[in-house]
This record gives sequence, C-alpha cells and structure tokens, in this order.
Amino acid sequence: YGKPTEQVGYTDGHYCLTKQDREEASRCGSSLLYGEILATGVSKLLDQDHLHADRAQVLYDLGMGVGKLCLQSFLQFPSLKLVFGIELAYSRYKLAEEALVRLVSMQPDAFEIEERVPGEFIRVHTVGPRKSRRRVIELRRGNMWTVRGINAVDIVVLHTELTQTSINKVKRLVSEMKRGARFVTYQDLSSKKWYGGCEPPFTQIPANVSELDQFATSWSAIKGHHLYCWTK
Repeated sequence: YGKPTEQVGYTDGHYCLTKQDREEASRCGSSLLYGEILATGVSKLLDQDHLHADRAQVLYDLGMGVGKLCLQSFLQFPSLKLVFGIELAYSRYKLAEEALVRLVSMQPDAFEIEERVPGEFIRVHTVGPRKSRRRVIELRRGNMWTVRGINAVDIVVLHTELTQTSINKVKRLVSEMKRGARFVTYQDLSSKKWYGGCEPPFTQIPANVSELDQFATSWSAIKGHHLYCWTK
C-alpha cells in the first residue's frame, strides 16, 4: 500500500471517496460507512475458533473496501485456493487494485497477473510448475449483490453496513450459502429486524457468542469491536 497498512481513525478508505462514489452508492441503496479490521483482528477472525480459514478453500469479501483483508488472507492462509473481493466505490477499488499490482511487482517469482482491466478487475495467480496447484486472488469493482457462485464459498465476509433496503438481499444471499459455510457480519443478523419471529438458518459460532469476543479495528484498535461470526 506504500505506507503502513494498519491505519486507525480516518483511513485512506475514507479520504479517497469522490462525489461519483457517493452518487452511485445512493442509486444502489448502499452505505459507504467505512472501517477496517486490523491485521491482528483479521488473524483472529480467521483462526480455528472463528471462521477457520485453515479448513477453507474459497473466501469472498463482499464490500472489500481497499482490499486489505483479501490480500492478508491470501498471503497468510495457503489453504485458500480462491480469494475474491468486490467493492462498489471506484476510488476504494483502485487502491486495492494498485496494492495487488504492487505485490506482483515486488514478488514476480511468486505471483503473476493473469488478467486485468484497469479500474474494473484484476486476477492474479501464484507461480509454480503445476497449474492445478495455482492459487488465485481476484478483485472486482461492482455491486456485491450481483455476485454469483455463493453456494461454493466456504467463508463470506460481510463487514459492511447492511441497510434497511438490503434485508431481502441478505436473506437471499444467506439462503444461497452452502451448509457449513461460515460468515461474519458487522450487524447482528439474529435480531428481529432481519428475520422477524422466524428462526434464522444459521447459528452463532460458540467462541463468538460473548460480546467480549472483540477484534482490533481501525475505529477501536486497543479495545476492539464485537463482530458477529455465524455458521450455516
């Protein structure tokens, strides 16, 4: 990213927003509320007591911001064969794309750009003698509600503010997840706001039930913030 990756308070993901980003978010009924899970928080989130990335092959980050969680999970967990991130705000996506390009330029023996349309998407794979063992990270600029293939995903990151207008979209997304999929949300999806009096089709991961289970974030680096971890 060309600077320390752990930023607290207002970050590049706040300052980069443009008028066009805000107008598009308004048209889509999306929120641009922003905050980052810091590196130590991501490590905890993906550990064996939470989303257990060591036993996952596919991770999707829907509303990836500037892509830090995507890059960290791809580099930290070799079990992940595909890491996919999508972001609505063009300015945030560009920061993520530039960071991935910079990673490839710094480690050309380890990573290679497979396909890229600047400002739209980039797909990078690991370098190795056997194509069947290649791992892939793909970043896209777009609306997360248009993503397909959720039924093949092991981990879904929904660390974004889900608006009132997105309730049915959230329910559809969860219904498409496979049994055993793990996911994290910024908001408590077990509240009546989301499923009314009906039992939601997922349960909270045991280690995450207590509000004291907190993760280091850009807005609460020391105390941490409670995120909600679920399994379907």
